[in-house]
Amino acid sequence: MQPNQAIAIARRRFAVRLSVFYAATFAIVGAYTPFFPLWLKAKGLDPAWIGIVIAIPTVARLTAVPAVTRYAERRHAVVPAIVITSALATLGFALLAAMPGPLAIALMLLLTACAWTPTLPLTDAYALRGVGAHDVSYGPIRLWGSVAYIAAVLATGAVAVAVAPVHLIWVIVVIMAISSVAASTLPPLPVIAAPVADQSSWSGLLRQPDYIAIVVAAALIQGSHAVYYSFSSIAWQAEGFDSTTISLLWSLCVVAEIALFA
Repeated sequence: MQPNQAIAIARRRFAVRLSVFYAATFAIVGAYTPFFPLWLKAKGLDPAWIGIVIAIPTVARLTAVPAVTRYAERRHAVVPAIVITSALATLGFALLAAMPGPLAIALMLLLTACAWTPTLPLTDAYALRGVGAHDVSYGPIRLWGSVAYIAAVLATGAVAVAVAPVHLIWVIVVIMAISSVAASTLPPLPVIAAPVADQSSWSGLLRQPDYIAIVVAAALIQGSHAVYYSFSSIAWQAEGFDSTTISLLWSLCVVAEIALFA
């Protein structure tokens, strides 16, 4: 095999396998974000508990994500970390289905989110390093995540018409299991030395008004997302919209995201 052929094969293998994994990863989000609140409601949680439970993955992002990603980078083990976190998240969501009440659901979701939430940052780190190593474009790979998100929203909406909301958790479990299998196919990347962060720069950033303004703006945007993610499906359901219509509403804006990545 000629060197150029080997390079082309490795490049194509990387792009295809990463595209499949991005698709599986965002399909989970497509099933989880609109319909997990409906599952919580079906499990008997009131709006206060739904808000608490929906906020739990954010707590995990603030705690587990820095620890897991830092450990994976230092050990040059990003791909193994993706495989392990995906498998643990699959197990966590399967166990979540058996939790009897709001407190048990909250605690199990916290454990599950500690595995689930680092997966996407690890994937982005792997992707951005890989597109440089293989000289391919990121956008056409990443857009498959957005396509899969829409497909998962619509498919889960169709399932929600046919089954009781209390069974929707199993859609998430199945997609999570597919994501775990896809993670195991990711090809390894060359080991490179990770840059050492300049810790002294943080104090300087906190004294810059522009930086503080960006942080506040980002926090307000994420806060508005949190309300939308937590209660829009419940509000639309209360207005009489069926699951198919809710799926279409959730899918609408992602079309713009696909166009951006393309």
